[in-house]
Amino acid sequence: RTGLFVLTGSNQFHLLRLPSLTMQDLGKLLSQKLGQKTVPDTLLDFIYQNSSGVPLFALEILKYLFEKKALYVEKSFFRFEEQLLKGINIPDTIEKTILGNLRKYPEEVLNFLNLASLIGMEFDLDSIKFLTGYEEDKTFESLFILLKDRILIQAQKRLNSLAYAFATPALQSLIYKNFVGDKEALHRKLAYFLEGRKSRGEEIETEEIASHFIFSDDYFKAYDYSLICAIKNQKDLDFPQALKYLEKALAAAEKLPAEKERIKRIVQTLKQRGDLFLKNIGDLNLALKDYQGILKTVGLSGNLKLIAETYKDLGELFRLKHDHQNGLSFLIKAKEAFQKLKDYKEVAHTLNNLGNIYW
Repeated sequence: RTGLFVLTGSNQFHLLRLPSLTMQDLGKLLSQKLGQKTVPDTLLDFIYQNSSGVPLFALEILKYLFEKKALYVEKSFFRFEEQLLKGINIPDTIEKTILGNLRKYPEEVLNFLNLASLIGMEFDLDSIKFLTGYEEDKTFESLFILLKDRILIQAQKRLNSLAYAFATPALQSLIYKNFVGDKEALHRKLAYFLEGRKSRGEEIETEEIASHFIFSDDYFKAYDYSLICAIKNQKDLDFPQALKYLEKALAAAEKLPAEKERIKRIVQTLKQRGDLFLKNIGDLNLALKDYQGILKTVGLSGNLKLIAETYKDLGELFRLKHDHQNGLSFLIKAKEAFQKLKDYKEVAHTLNNLGNIYW
């Protein structure tokens, strides 16, 4: 109960943050465990780099080094074989050991930890309570255990909700990777929950909602949010991030079951990405590939307006490549298509582009 009052910020107690150890503090911990005044710098650096300062990880690595005879006791003296460190591969063995230790937690605590890893590196109290369905007391009991063992640490408070984080990204990734629950359904459930909170005025980042829809089985939402984030990043001139979101939008579009909806969203994404390559990044070859992909996907009997716009973009692309013959060919096709659509404004723009080539 004392732990619960600590976590809720009662004035009667002092709230302690339990972060990963600094190298200096880790050195003190290892010295204590080994019964030595100091720990060799090479050994300390090796353990720190492989544990990120998390005591649980560090002590498991220490045990492993004893197993591999890199550390041993001889006539009551501690010995360290520095040259053996080079051939020691820590990650796989330590992962198994860490997972084994985590499975010793009560089932409700392990479930809490698995669901927290699904939320991400950081999570707030509202989201974890929603996913676990735990009452407040049960939630804080799990938190108290995991904070005490330094699996979790406190993070910066989000509005009126307490927030927590995993001790290291590697730990969160390890737990999430080995979580065998229905991740797609849980990501979908959480995404709709976050979307609802945002609609009620909470400061939830669009990217956070997007990340969960992207890993869910709701491909329509995954597509919509990926495209929204791509356009936002493009406006912010973060083109690499925009491209990543367009890749996710394309992946979601390709999973849509209805052919009409699938084709519509695929060509929309290719158009957005082609324009990004052409008008912002200046990669004409990649832009050409996407525009050709649009024509191949839509076909000559498809969306005439989209075909006309693609012809116009290809005309501009070939002009920039100084391929005037192809440039003229595509612009003439674009003009004819816009004339069929009676879109005389676009006819005028296309004629202007033709003039630029002739000029």
